[in-house]
Amino acid sequence: MTVPAHELAQNAGESQTSTPITSVTASPGPDEAANPPKRRQVGYAWSQEYQSIASKLPSNIDRSRLVHNLTRAYGLLDSGNIEIIEPRAAEEGEIGVYHDEGMVRYLLHGEEESSGSEDGEEGEADGGGARKMEKGERYGLAYDCPEFEGMGEYVRHVAGTSIEAATKLLTHELTHAIHWDGGRHHARRASAAGFCYANDAVLAILKLRTQFDKVLYVDLDLHHGDGVEQAFVRSDRVCTVSFHRHDPGFYPGTGSVRDCGKGKGAGYAINVPLKRGLGGAMLEKCWEEVVERIVEVWRPGAVVMCCGVDGMTRDRHREWNLAPEDYADCIRKVLKWDIPTLFLGGGGYNHADAARCWTYLTSVIAGSGVELELGREIPEDLEAVDYNAFGPEYELGVERGQQGDENTEESVGEVVEVVRGYIEKMRA
Repeated sequence: MTVPAHELAQNAGESQTSTPITSVTASPGPDEAANPPKRRQVGYAWSQEYQSIASKLPSNIDRSRLVHNLTRAYGLLDSGNIEIIEPRAAEEGEIGVYHDEGMVRYLLHGEEESSGSEDGEEGEADGGGARKMEKGERYGLAYDCPEFEGMGEYVRHVAGTSIEAATKLLTHELTHAIHWDGGRHHARRASAAGFCYANDAVLAILKLRTQFDKVLYVDLDLHHGDGVEQAFVRSDRVCTVSFHRHDPGFYPGTGSVRDCGKGKGAGYAINVPLKRGLGGAMLEKCWEEVVERIVEVWRPGAVVMCCGVDGMTRDRHREWNLAPEDYADCIRKVLKWDIPTLFLGGGGYNHADAARCWTYLTSVIAGSGVELELGREIPEDLEAVDYNAFGPEYELGVERGQQGDENTEESVGEVVEVVRGYIEKMRA
């Protein structure tokens, strides 16, 4: 069920009030004036309960709270342009459509530790704990994916909400859906990885494939979308495109331009490996040469887009020079396709900048023909714990970085030339 955002926002029981959107641009471009675009039906996945659950993710404690509270403070969820997608917990079988049965059971239910012998010998109890740890590690639950309180509910809700959003696209209730707490693109079939416990992107694609013959997956996260690529590496019905930082020793170490799929899926796993210092102009060039060409040739019926924002200049990785406007430029191109699209989150470890970016992208997606304009200053009616996170400038914008761009016309041209060869062989 989709609920008008303004109704849910008014009944959320929060003390904060919404700051109205500053204005709406009133002058569409000449193409829009001649051919008014269809009004987009945009859904946004959020609830107070889900926000609390997602805020427990160990790699991004409280990021969800910051993102959604900023979006709401700008009035986007009661602007009349967005409907709320009610998050839901996935059933065990829904997650098992892709993930290993044993992994799913462990993620959702854990394993009872041995209570030891009847007299409670310490060695017996320790042995049970060791066996539990060993099994957890078998499913990748260590190091970057530690077990945490509420893990089962978190996995259920991230997976179920992406499936729900995809279902809204299937039933034509929505044309575009936003799930910023999703985008867990590293998780493998039988293993958590890279802060990702279950691959909601894969589950959403599989749901879309029940109706759409071809689904395009595009990943802008700083890190290679390895888990999604691996899931569909032998498919010619799902094309995965990943723009990512790639160098020896950089996680996850996959995503060479020569990694292009297997069997009938050869040529449908598209990788655009990039170096340090990537800026918006070079990203746009890559997008035009790769993604626009794929859409023109292959004509997908639906799109899933991972909008990880750890390529922004102030992210703790400090690898790329991107700003929110650079991500927005890519999203505007997607919106022009008029294809059902699910926008997911992903990486983003400067939480305030992730909130800035995804709030801005929400305004871009929600606008139909004209874009909603947001005030430059962060709304002061945010609760202090959130408002202070945006200091010292307390502004929405994030400037592009100034580090040198190691991506040259020559190096990018070599990658694009290889990718063109794959695209030319695609079947419409």
